[in-house]
Amino acid sequence: MSKELEWEKKWKAREKQIDDKFKTRFAWQFKEFKEGGYKYRAEVSTGEGWDNLVRDMCQEVEDFFGVGMGYPDKGFKWTQIKSKFGTLRAYFRCDKKLEGEGMQKLLDLIHKYEERSAITCEVCGADAKTQNLGGWIATLCPTHYEQHMKERQERYGDDD
Repeated sequence: MSKELEWEKKWKAREKQIDDKFKTRFAWQFKEFKEGGYKYRAEVSTGEGWDNLVRDMCQEVEDFFGVGMGYPDKGFKWTQIKSKFGTLRAYFRCDKKLEGEGMQKLLDLIHKYEERSAITCEVCGADAKTQNLGGWIATLCPTHYEQHMKERQERYGDDD
């Protein structure tokens, strides 16, 4: 099997994990939306180490809107959840206006998980720090940092 096919197989397995963990359980948060004549559905592009963060964030959003109690979801939907510059980034649309301090509370809730990602390994979920990996910023525990740097050395040789 070629490396490309191995990568594709891993990617498909990860997509199934994401569907099972988030998109099925929190289906109302991952509704399809239209933008510029195209239909989109939010993607979750993070390492497995952040799965608990994403799940907990989705649960808090559900609690915030009271969806389990039948309260309308206010047209909320994720547009993208990803890693950027080593931390979690979560983007959303909320089609209806939130009353009072509602929008700030929602932003604060999401920001809490973005901050937690800066100290959580993207690979395994252990305590970590955000680091420069030779031009790529990631949040990794010491074990996964060393593993990444070893693989980089093997692939590209000495950077000096």
